[in-house]
Amino acid sequence: MALSRKLYFWMGLALLLVLALGSRFYLLDLKSLHHDEAVNGWFVTEIWNNGFFRYDPTNYHGPVFFYLLQAMDLISGGLDLARLRFVPALFSVGVIFLGFFFWKKNPLSAWVFALLALFSPASLFFGRSGIHEMVFVFSQILMAFAIYEFLERDRVRGIQVFLIGLLMSLSLKETFVFPVAGFVLAASVVYFRALYLSSSHWFDADEKRVGLRWVFGCFIAWLVIYTGFFQNPAGAPDFFKAFLPWAKTGVGHGGHEKPFFYFIELMLRHETVGVLLFFAALVSFRWMSQVTRYFLVVALFQVLAYSVIPYKTPWCVISILVFMHFSVALAIRDILGKWPKRIKIFSGLAALAIAGMAVKVPEIIRLNYQSPVWHEHDYVYVQSTDELTKFLKTVSDALDEDPSLSARPVDIILSESWPFPWALKLFHQRRFYSVKNPWRAVDRPILVLAEKSIEDQIESEIPDRYIKTSLLVRGGNEEINIYWDGEVFTK
Repeated sequence: MALSRKLYFWMGLALLLVLALGSRFYLLDLKSLHHDEAVNGWFVTEIWNNGFFRYDPTNYHGPVFFYLLQAMDLISGGLDLARLRFVPALFSVGVIFLGFFFWKKNPLSAWVFALLALFSPASLFFGRSGIHEMVFVFSQILMAFAIYEFLERDRVRGIQVFLIGLLMSLSLKETFVFPVAGFVLAASVVYFRALYLSSSHWFDADEKRVGLRWVFGCFIAWLVIYTGFFQNPAGAPDFFKAFLPWAKTGVGHGGHEKPFFYFIELMLRHETVGVLLFFAALVSFRWMSQVTRYFLVVALFQVLAYSVIPYKTPWCVISILVFMHFSVALAIRDILGKWPKRIKIFSGLAALAIAGMAVKVPEIIRLNYQSPVWHEHDYVYVQSTDELTKFLKTVSDALDEDPSLSARPVDIILSESWPFPWALKLFHQRRFYSVKNPWRAVDRPILVLAEKSIEDQIESEIPDRYIKTSLLVRGGNEEINIYWDGEVFTK
């Protein structure tokens, strides 16, 4: 019987792996290039040019993600759109399987967490995007698993893993303050009595010794990361300077302001199963174990913290959801442990949850595996159009046919030049001009990208052989003009 259960477990794990890999990597480059993805790719190019990442406190993103992309670039021999997205997709798979490493004696919670992460529309969509968020989610939930390990099993291992997760988090995004603040606040609420009574001996001598060594090691690693391997010493103090502009952006008027209930409404529309299970766990708070109560408070804090800040982008929702999924997984374990005879009720709820996930499958398929991009969906935010994909494909095909064309210049005369600095990186001469200054046709540019507002000036200079087309780069923006060298491109 034991062998049979073990066999079923490994068969289930194999199926989960197939679903995780297939859902995260299938047609990974189908979606059009996003503005932020192009910026991230450009930073990798700058690392190669400078030899290190020069941290900018107004960028609000740490160096680690860019170094991971650089490693991908080095290993795969280039960084195209699919490879750019490979890194977050890999960490998305990692999030799904983390529970099986830390909850070996609690497989039920590991399976619940894995399935909620696997079928979450937000976790899937943004896990297939070349942005920081999924790697950041991995680092945050690694800290949560570490705290669970510290509270329930191996305290020393918990300290070590927590510091690794913390190092990752603060090297990725300034919003690491949200989960850290949540961990501290939840401890003061749920473990207040224990903390107060044992304030003089929270850690034994061995834990202090190991902890101090690991803190020192992580500090050195942080210093290396932020100073660009000591080539940019200003990077370390700039880490602290970043919080003032970051705070101003969060509460100021940056163009991404949303109402308080934005994330809650988003989750109710698209993450219904996870939200309802989390609400049920909150209602059952008094019957939960102390460790489950702790993580319920942490998850609730994430909801409130992200809701209070006016500056909101939809990909941040996965940093909320992952803690909700974590606490739900523990809550279900507590319910079955306390009321094992109510397995029929649990089975009914599980069937409803699975049905709720199944209802989301058509949405997941359309959002991730069908073209053109579903621009009306809430998660598709400031996304480039399918026209951009077709434009870049035409250019790429021409370069494949005649690689020498990469030596020809490309002139870009746009107020908003992204994503072209990285999207057209295969051209060695990308020349950028101000729309306020007259442009001159010099050295036979193979392409000219210009705003429509200056088309009269451009067309007074450009030779007759050029073919003009229009391109809508991003919904909500005005079209731009593309002038193609007619000797290379045909209609």
